[in-house]
Order: sequence, then structure tokens, then C-alpha cells
Amino acid sequence: MAKTNRGRELTENHRIAQATLAERLVNWVIEVVLRLFKISDIDDSAIRIAEEIVPRILQYRAVSEHLSENYMVDFRDAEVPKRNRQPIDFGTDTYQPSEAVHQVIVSIRATAKIAVKQSLTSNEVTQKTAKAVAAKAQKIAQDGGRRAIIHDVEHGKGPIGYARVLDSKPCAFCAMLASRGVSYTGFLPDGTGLYRSDAFKAANSRFIGDGKFKVHDYCGCTLEPVYERAGKIRLPGIGDRLAWEWAEVAAGQPDSFKAWRRWWDSKTLPDDYEGALESEGTKRPKKKKKNNPWVASPIVGFTKDDYLKQVADLQKRLEGVEKEIAVMKAHGAADRDVNLFSLKHQRKVLLSRIESYRKHAASM
Repeated sequence: MAKTNRGRELTENHRIAQATLAERLVNWVIEVVLRLFKISDIDDSAIRIAEEIVPRILQYRAVSEHLSENYMVDFRDAEVPKRNRQPIDFGTDTYQPSEAVHQVIVSIRATAKIAVKQSLTSNEVTQKTAKAVAAKAQKIAQDGGRRAIIHDVEHGKGPIGYARVLDSKPCAFCAMLASRGVSYTGFLPDGTGLYRSDAFKAANSRFIGDGKFKVHDYCGCTLEPVYERAGKIRLPGIGDRLAWEWAEVAAGQPDSFKAWRRWWDSKTLPDDYEGALESEGTKRPKKKKKNNPWVASPIVGFTKDDYLKQVADLQKRLEGVEKEIAVMKAHGAADRDVNLFSLKHQRKVLLSRIESYRKHAASM
């Protein structure tokens, strides 16, 4: 979302700083759990572990908040002219130590007892528990920084929204959320419009949130503020590429997220896809020459009925793409927004394929 090189640099530096902080905490928590966890006394060892690690988790949460507050000031100064800058509303972190204690204890007991029921070895149970607790600790800590940014977006007078900044190894769901573009959640002047990128609320119990900025244990995603400005919106990191990939791979599919996850995890394209992914390695598909439309080559062994079935399937997908476009436009997405622009391009591709297959069928 940054319009300046300095803004983009600050966002990346902030992501790295938060990731470094999380890595230190995770490594330390794992060491503590490996030392104190007793498979013969899961409940009591959970209490002992919580008593030792929660104070440091909260310290790291405060550091995460401090990192984000500094980033927000620097990012605003880089992105907003001095005459237009508004004070940043960081809010107050109301997260209580008792909440952290409860979450850690529940994580230990639940993970360990399930692992025992799975007949894992003592070492496997301990390792699995340590990783689960470390993941929970990371989320609690990094939520400190995320909370500060979200609060200013929702209650301040500066940012009008945020874009998701992915960690270095995002899961399919986080990547999908990033591909949806900007979530405008702050004050919007008349005529600006409202586009909420949380239109896709796929059920996933690992993701915690109120439908706005969802995160999961071990999630290192953070946020970049969005300030009102004209012109094309550029998403952080690989966000633009993800928007194109979503449009090509998942948009309009019977189960969009299933198709997306399959692509994300194994680079397996949908069965109805022809050729290489158009957006692979590019920010935007190249414009086709005028009067030279895409034409599907005859498919060896295809009958007229096969072509007509392809037409019917593509029509259903086209309807799904049209619905996504309608949702985005209804919520104020601008034509220049990459997630809407890419869907419109995909609509043209589908229409061209449908027409080509119809011609093949008619010629048989």
C-alpha cells in the first residue's frame, strides 16, 4: 500500500523486526517446555511452565507493541505530507496476564493429552507440546503490535484501512486473505466507498479474530496502514501477484479455497486450466494485441458433447467470478485495485474460452 520507497522499506523492516522478536521467544519457550514438562504430571507441569514463561511472553508483547508504534510514526511521516498528518491513536492494551496464563495452560494440557491418546512416545509428546506452546506464545506476543495498528485504523483519524503483510512462510489461508486486498475499516469521507476484504470468511478454527484481521498460532503476519490517496493501489510484498493467482486459480471455482489451497501447497492447477499460469513471475498479464483474441486449440479426442460440457462448466465458473466482482464493487472496490482488475481480466479469459469451445462444438 505504500506509495513511497521509504514506506515500503519501513514495512519490510517492521516485518523482519517482529519476526526476529518472535523467533527469539519461540526458541526460549521450547527450551523451557522441554525442561519442565512431565508427561506423568501434565496438569501440574502446565501450571509450572505457565508461571515461568508468561512474564516473558508479556514482556515480548510490550516490545512488539513498541516496534509497531515506532513503525506507525515513521510510516505516517513517510507517506503523509506534514500538513495532513494526524495524531496516531495507539489505544491501550487491555490484555490481562490471567488471559495469557489460561491460554498457555489450555494449550499444554490439550496438546499433550491428545498426543498421549495418539500413542506417541514420551519424547514425541514433549516435542509436540513444546511446539504448540511456543506457537501460542508467539501469537500472544505479536498480537501486541498488531493490536496497536488495528486500533489506529479503526479509531484514529489517519489511516482508512490496512493491507495484510505476510510472513516469510505464509499458509494458504493467510495468502488468500492477503490476495483480497485492502480492508477499509476506518473513517471514510463521502464518495470514498467502503471495501471490506473480509468478504471471504472461510471457516477455519485455527484463525482467531472478529472477522477483520485473522491470525493463528505461529502466524507472523502483520499489517500496513493505508492512507487515503489517488492512484493504483500496490499491495505489500507479493500481494499483487497473489491477487492475480487467486483470480486465475480459485475465483469462481465450486470450492474456491480448496482450489487455492491445492495450488498453494502443491502448485497443482485446476483440472479445467489450460497452459501455464499466466501470472507466474509477472505482476500483470501482458495485454493481447488487438484483433488477435485468444483461441483454444482443438483438444485431441474431444467430441462435440465434451466441448459443450466444458462450456457448461466454464459458464458456472464465470457466474462465480461475476459474483466476486459484484461483491467487491458493491463494497467500493475501485477498478484500479489489483484484486478487482485481475477478476475482470479473468472474466474476459473465460468469455473467450467459452466462445472458442462453442465454435469448436458447432464445427463438429
